[in-house]
Amino acid sequence: MLGTGMCDVTRKFLEKTPEDATDLPYDDFMARKQLIEHVLDYDETRTRGKAGGDPAAWEWTPILYVYEIAKGSTKRQEDVGHVVFVDPTLTRFLMVNLYGPPTCQCGNPYHNDYSALVALHANRFMSLLKYVYYDPENPQAKWIRATYTTNAQRLNPAFLVPANTDNPPPVSSNQSSDHPPIINVLSGDFIPSLNDHHFQRIDAILAETRAGVFYCNQKCQKEHWRTHKVFCKEPPLATAPPKPTVQADTITDGEPPVQKPKRERRNKKPKDAAESSVKAEGSKEESVDPTPEVD
Repeated sequence: MLGTGMCDVTRKFLEKTPEDATDLPYDDFMARKQLIEHVLDYDETRTRGKAGGDPAAWEWTPILYVYEIAKGSTKRQEDVGHVVFVDPTLTRFLMVNLYGPPTCQCGNPYHNDYSALVALHANRFMSLLKYVYYDPENPQAKWIRATYTTNAQRLNPAFLVPANTDNPPPVSSNQSSDHPPIINVLSGDFIPSLNDHHFQRIDAILAETRAGVFYCNQKCQKEHWRTHKVFCKEPPLATAPPKPTVQADTITDGEPPVQKPKRERRNKKPKDAAESSVKAEGSKEESVDPTPEVD
């Protein structure tokens, strides 16, 4: 996994306007912007202003603002995750889903249970980390702390914790009826939540990355190529298969191509010249319009 600087999305929301973000509606952009600013204020307070607004000095860095577990695996809007923060060691994660209305408008009562949806996202994300970066001796992820917000419920003040926390505070001490609940998913205590569809998509992506290096977008990949090309060779150019030189109606089953004989065009029997002239004169007489005689 690359450092946080390669995937930091902070400037997208602090230096750009909603009109610049063509991939997000206005309300979604502003909700993410307010959340990132809130976490920034927390970091500035923690570092006593030493960060000075520099993302490199922050404890928590936003690396995702809308994501799916694997490209093409999303079938419903509820399968899309929202904002993910990571600590400098890339082992601790904060996850926040930003739901606008207090209740889902799709009519499915299960979707109103935002706590269950967030728990599902957190367990899926931990399952993804375990599957891609499996190392029993040095786990890539230690814990994920997840919650959500709505128009009526803002971020729980107890949600943010120092990035160097080995074990996040128990969720039982953070619940409040005025704020959304907090969910902790630990490296040794999570629910495997990936199915065969996810595994197929993930394996396909891993097969495309020859050295196991992942990038947030194509621009980051191009910028890092000067360094990465030392460790990764370019694949050989794929040669296109030769085009067939025979037509589709030829036979080429282990034998030399045999061209089917063309059908001879049958010529119509020529008409008798005398018969043709008689018919022509008859047609002329029929076409003449006789004029009535006038006394």
